[in-house]
Amino acid sequence: LGAWREGVRRPCFVQPREGLYAMADIDGKVSLFDAAGALLAHLGENPDPDQRDRADVPLAEITPACFVSPHGLAWAPDGSLYVVEWLEEGRVTKLVPSSRP
Repeated sequence: LGAWREGVRRPCFVQPREGLYAMADIDGKVSLFDAAGALLAHLGENPDPDQRDRADVPLAEITPACFVSPHGLAWAPDGSLYVVEWLEEGRVTKLVPSSRP
C-alpha cells in the first residue's frame, strides 16, 4: 500500500474507473491519477486561493470552469464525471470526456 502525494492538497473522495482514479480535492480541484498513483491531470483547478475550500462563495462569483470545494464525484457509464461541490447554493458539474485523435 502506498500514498499518493503528488499534486494533492486536501483529498476527500476517490472514484476508480478502468484503471483511472478521479480524486475530489476540497481545496478547489479534481485530479486524475493512473493505477500506480501517477498524476495525470488537474481539472478545474481554482487559481484563487480565497475561493478554495469554502461553502459561502456565491455561484455568481466562481470563475467559470473552476471548482471551489469538490466533495464527491461519480463516473457515468459513458465516461462523464459528475462532481458535487460543498457549497451553500450547491453545485453539480458534469465533465464530458473529449475525443482524442
